[in-house]
Amino acid sequence: MKIKVLFCLPAYDFGLERLANEIINTAVQWFEDSPDFEVTVLYDKDAVREKFYKHAVESDIIIVMGHGSSSALKGHKELIWDGVTPTEEEVKDKIISAISCNTATTLGKIAVKRGALVYRGWNSTLWVNLGRLDEFMDSILEFERKFLEGYTARGAYQFSVNKFYEYAEKLKNKSPHSAKLLIHNAKTMELIMRDLKTGSITRYSLLLECPVCGKEFSRREVHAFISHVVTHLKSKLFEKK
Repeated sequence: MKIKVLFCLPAYDFGLERLANEIINTAVQWFEDSPDFEVTVLYDKDAVREKFYKHAVESDIIIVMGHGSSSALKGHKELIWDGVTPTEEEVKDKIISAISCNTATTLGKIAVKRGALVYRGWNSTLWVNLGRLDEFMDSILEFERKFLEGYTARGAYQFSVNKFYEYAEKLKNKSPHSAKLLIHNAKTMELIMRDLKTGSITRYSLLLECPVCGKEFSRREVHAFISHVVTHLKSKLFEKK
């Protein structure tokens, strides 16, 4: 039996159209070229709630791109997920990749609580420089590429993080602004997973947050993070004295 993959790709503005077409020419093609997958693409005006729900219920993997917020994801000029949806039947036991801003903050957690196995998304703005589309989309879609190659979701996530940093290093002199945005995307990409045995939910992110002041550090800055937290805690102890 083939694994069913759903792509939901609204294209009602210039940026979305560029991204949707790039995904069709890369990730959609990768899955279609494999005999193990059956692919459905909801493109442009087909990326609406009614059609999305119908196919999502029957799918094993959902890859959706569009404008997002912490608790909503937009299809073609209407929400496909909001504070009430996603429903259990459209996410249970599924792997979801949301190429959109902010949805990992709340929506991803809702999806996993309602049964999704994996939710890959971003907990902040997902930046794409259309002038450097190849580098940005190659980094974003590294998750899908590595998953298709047989890596676990956790492994695919790490490959995607590494790809963002790899391109940032290459562009740091040619296009420092692009390099900065790529690093931002790596830091704010999040993987939310549900343990099949215990049902517990784990969130993977490159960001570490100081429990005292809320300042954020990349996991690559772990030593600076520890030093920062220790300094805060020491100052709190002296305040008490």
